[in-house]
Amino acid sequence: MEQDANICAEKATSNFLSGEKWREKEEMLRTKVKQLLQCDVTKKNPLEPMVLPQADCLLSFFCMETTCKDLDTYVQAMKNVTSLLKPGGHLVLLSSLKATFYMVGQHRFSCLYLEKEQIEKAVEEAGYSVKLLEIDPIQEKETFALADYHAILYLVARKIRTHDSLLDNCSNNNLLQNP
Repeated sequence: MEQDANICAEKATSNFLSGEKWREKEEMLRTKVKQLLQCDVTKKNPLEPMVLPQADCLLSFFCMETTCKDLDTYVQAMKNVTSLLKPGGHLVLLSSLKATFYMVGQHRFSCLYLEKEQIEKAVEEAGYSVKLLEIDPIQEKETFALADYHAILYLVARKIRTHDSLLDNCSNNNLLQNP
């Protein structure tokens, strides 16, 4: 598991962070992380009952597609987690593409089947500008015994607005256009 996490960290940071080696950035990040929190992305405040200041960076590795049962829930969950991030902050998302299940030991869990365009649209609807998007196709077919994904999507996006401010702007524009 540690090796898998290192591979994810390397891939997620190699193109996004220039100038320094990804291992140095990973170690720096480990010193900056204060705690890991449990969250429920389907809640408007995913950290409920806690309320914390917005963060500079949000990491989501294979979380969203495993907790959401349909595309509408996925889009709403993306908006929910966006509330945890400061405007100008970054989302680092790793997601499986075209997956329907994954295994943990002998237990099989369902996974939301997503394609690149669906993820990209959900991220943009949640108020982000995509800065990096890469897809790594599966190389080894024996991975299908543990999960049936076809590729891994690596995405880095910058929060440009909040969903609530977008709604406010739409309402204000409607008031101005329809006196």
